[in-house]
Amino acid sequence: MHPKLTNIFISDIAELRQLIISSMETIFSSFQILDLEAPLPGKPILLLNQDNCLVIISFDLHDIDNALLNGLRASEKLLREAQIFEKLYPALRKKNLNLRERIKLLLLTPADKTNALGLDLFNEKISAYTFRGIGVNGETMLMIEPEIPLFSHSSSNKRKSDPDTYREPSITSSFDKSSKPSTDELSTDEVLFFQRL
Repeated sequence: MHPKLTNIFISDIAELRQLIISSMETIFSSFQILDLEAPLPGKPILLLNQDNCLVIISFDLHDIDNALLNGLRASEKLLREAQIFEKLYPALRKKNLNLRERIKLLLLTPADKTNALGLDLFNEKISAYTFRGIGVNGETMLMIEPEIPLFSHSSSNKRKSDPDTYREPSITSSFDKSSKPSTDELSTDEVLFFQRL
């Protein structure tokens, strides 16, 4: 018997934050969380990834522009006040990181909002992922996929060459039942994906 699948509209930023935190292992092969709600624009998640880069995860429920602008402002503040943040997060000091060279921005926005931003720039330090809320047998889950190309003209082969910018689609469970089902049908690819679970 196949699971019953529906699209779910995630309307609560706290629920989204918890889903993202639960999904870290599907995006990074290893990581060390520094802050789940950093005192920076947009209250991003901060972590050190497998390459000892400081990753700012900036996300928004409605607008990729907000995720990008908050992420860029957070990066700027971190660089400008590096000594303060090294005291706040001792792991940065222990790793002896050059933040200007080892800071990355990861954007996470709804799947239907990612093409709204008409930027024509390439930056190896910015990667973008999309999310969709999926209801599986009455439980809310999060499907996360890399978004290519948002900031790059490079070929799609780059998706699989950089572990920070490509992982297989993933879902993560949420036990918050406040999300509202959508009437939209799942695509054929999404149905096949969930049938393989």
